[in-house]
Amino acid sequence: MENLEEMKKEYLSASPPPEGKERMKETIARAKAENRQKRQKRRWKAWGSGLAAAAAIIVLLPNISSSAAYAMSSVPVLGQIIEAVTFREYAAESEDGRFEADVEIPQLRAADGLPVDAAQLQQINAEIREIAQEMIDEFETNMAAEASYEQLVIKYEILDTADDYFSLKLITYCGAGSGYEKDYYYTLDLNSGKQLTLADLFPADADYITPISENIKEQMRSRMEEDKNKIYWVDADDGIGWTFEAIPPEQSFYVNRDGHLVITFSEGDVAPMYMGCDEFVIPDTVTENIK
Repeated sequence: MENLEEMKKEYLSASPPPEGKERMKETIARAKAENRQKRQKRRWKAWGSGLAAAAAIIVLLPNISSSAAYAMSSVPVLGQIIEAVTFREYAAESEDGRFEADVEIPQLRAADGLPVDAAQLQQINAEIREIAQEMIDEFETNMAAEASYEQLVIKYEILDTADDYFSLKLITYCGAGSGYEKDYYYTLDLNSGKQLTLADLFPADADYITPISENIKEQMRSRMEEDKNKIYWVDADDGIGWTFEAIPPEQSFYVNRDGHLVITFSEGDVAPMYMGCDEFVIPDTVTENIK
């Protein structure tokens, strides 16, 4: 019994491994750098002085209070754009440094005249807040219980997409021993204002799952052939008990700036955790007969 108690104390007093902290810092730095880059690059129209002033208000107000963020609905914005702004920030660190959190929760807003259903944006924003709050609640519970150690990171990125699309990537990372990153993607068609699922890109009766899945397998095999350090769970015979066969109908994705479909996977979905999150650009030749 004494040995058990000693082991428990040792476990609870443990500090995050250096590689865990470094990984969290890299995730934070990458997300911040990408956000800055995307904000600088994405100028949908020529912005006049009025738009610049409005944009400054949009960026600053959400960090003041939720009521101020709500009041933005009356702020005139020029140009046909959708903005992702930081609605809430959360940061925490325990005195012993075993718990660290760096969270930015985004909120989507559409400019006046853009054909986007306000209720749809509210649904996306509510889902994002729910994901973030659930992770924050769990983090605070573990920190209060002094349960070992944990790092929490939530950031967002506006993806560089084709002009007809707006895509937001929500990056979540939780580290406790080994870390896990899961990304969420939200894509809006700027012509219809509709939030898109993968199925929306194809006719209702089209089999898009098979050709896309087969192409991903080909890319996996090619990557492993080129780099022996890469491992994908395709044609697996190593006894892991699972092999990637096909994407699900609700597979996460976005459309890149060249108009190509990009299929995305979180850590551990199709490869060992050390491979991180992964993306596969699908050639137009794969889907041209079913679009």
